[in-house]
Amino acid sequence: MYNYLKYLLVVSIVFLWFFSKSFSAFEDKMYCEITKDKIVISLDSKKNHACKVYIRYIESQMKNVYKDILVIQKYIDYKSDLGYWKPLKDDKINLLNLLQNMRLNILAHMKSFEFNLIETSKKFFLDTIYDYRKRLSVSLETLVALQDPSASRYISLLEQQLGVIEKISDAKTFDQLDSYIKRYVYLKQQIEWK
Repeated sequence: MYNYLKYLLVVSIVFLWFFSKSFSAFEDKMYCEITKDKIVISLDSKKNHACKVYIRYIESQMKNVYKDILVIQKYIDYKSDLGYWKPLKDDKINLLNLLQNMRLNILAHMKSFEFNLIETSKKFFLDTIYDYRKRLSVSLETLVALQDPSASRYISLLEQQLGVIEKISDAKTFDQLDSYIKRYVYLKQQIEWK
């Protein structure tokens, strides 16, 4: 059982280290499957294209549509064939809004995916260390009750470790999670050596 937990811990750390970048860097690892009805975000690069490729393409199309609108506006300003140019401008504005909504929708799905992945990772990690956390709490209560001055360093380590575990549960980004897990591993080694 201990080896299994140790294995899960190592896998968790490697997994979190791999995704330890903030959203701007993390988005490089997100892949989109976009259909008419849905947007699916995954880490699977084999079936899908990088989400940032879709976003860049949409942004380039938005720039082109915006340039078209500026040209059309010049014709409207010259009062040249208004019956043709005004409806065309309205169509281009609608297209620009549609592209912006698509872009924002993809970004929202990406943020949601990242949030869910962070939450799942935290839950997985915290579930694997539940017994360890419980033993730390019991040990800390016992040592504090003894009021032994020679155990103050060990008490401090236990308090720090429990604090780090609490911070792991509150982490909002992979950068924070990575930092806290590194601190957790360091403190775990220090506690085992005492």
